[in-house]
Amino acid sequence: MGKVIELPNDVVRKIAAGEVVERPASVVKELVENSLDANVRRIDVRIAEGGKERIEVIDDGDGMSYDDLVTAVKPHTTSKISRWEDLFALQSYGFRGEALYSIGTVSEMEIFSRMEGEESGQTILMKGGKLVYAKHVQTDKGTRVIVRKLFYNVPVRRKFLKSVNVESRMVIEMMQRFAIAHPNIHVTLIKDGEVVYNLPPSVDPLENIKMLFPWVKTDMLMELNNTVEGITIRGYISKPTYSRKNRLYEMCFVNNRYVRSGYILKAIEEGYGSFMEKGSFPFAIIFIDLPPEEVDVNVHPQKLEVKFAAVDKVFGSVVKSVRDVLRTMNPLPFVLKSTSKADAYTDVKPTPPAEKQMREAPFPGYQAPSKIYSASRGVDNQIRTPTTKPQKIK
Repeated sequence: MGKVIELPNDVVRKIAAGEVVERPASVVKELVENSLDANVRRIDVRIAEGGKERIEVIDDGDGMSYDDLVTAVKPHTTSKISRWEDLFALQSYGFRGEALYSIGTVSEMEIFSRMEGEESGQTILMKGGKLVYAKHVQTDKGTRVIVRKLFYNVPVRRKFLKSVNVESRMVIEMMQRFAIAHPNIHVTLIKDGEVVYNLPPSVDPLENIKMLFPWVKTDMLMELNNTVEGITIRGYISKPTYSRKNRLYEMCFVNNRYVRSGYILKAIEEGYGSFMEKGSFPFAIIFIDLPPEEVDVNVHPQKLEVKFAAVDKVFGSVVKSVRDVLRTMNPLPFVLKSTSKADAYTDVKPTPPAEKQMREAPFPGYQAPSKIYSASRGVDNQIRTPTTKPQKIK
């Protein structure tokens, strides 16, 4: 008998589920994204014990019929796409058809759902990937998903979860991102019976930013709203006089989808250049809007990474937008003398290689900001310095 064997189906299911469901915050992310795709006006999220014991997501969206609900918990089933070409024109958050099945494989998952106009709704219960029942019940319009005992049947994965406080914080941070990207939706988060957030709908993202981060003062922010070569860069960045020692509050959204991109964060920081002290980082919430065919979100099962068709153009648009806004400050924290090369960011063609190369040279011909800019001397022949001492954000 050979050494190579075909893995049993239950092992395959658990391995596949682990790529989508990493921790409670991953479950919340997938369920909230499903809600957002269902045209909701309100989303309520409740967690217990950091989400390890219970996660509940309730929305008032379109709901699902009995047939759709039974189909939705099967692997690779979705209403978002029907052919390969649809991946290059995505308007939805979900598309892989893995979320509900993956969650149901490593937990006890119960779903209630009812569509507008239906006299009754339906419910389904899955345990460890197996269907226990599916039946009609009385329930509210929309969808309610309850996830219990996450990783109860994969004890090794459950053991590697963090403490309740850490897992709770990750869920809170996930909900912060959704609330920032969708200020028009009423969002609530309840942790162990206590209300963490109750954010009513607003037309202005700044309202949610102020409620989520009460230490952020309006006068410390500058608004971005710029379009460069068909790419719109919008959002808010802090003035250079406000900074912190980590990137925790640098956030990037591509077509309203939160993504982890060290490349975009590097572009934000490059935009600050000599405006920001070395080793300090701004508060920045950046939205990048571009045609869906110019960005690939099918990079990782968790959909937290993207690839751009024209990465150099995106990088340059972010740098230019940040720098243009900072130059409107009066007075400037630094008086800078720039070269034509420093302003030609739309012509920069960065290459995203290994992490080490990124730190050393994010794009060909890169020069450190200190070499691109030099502080100019005033009429008194004195080098002008920041007008105020940089303040550290706590």
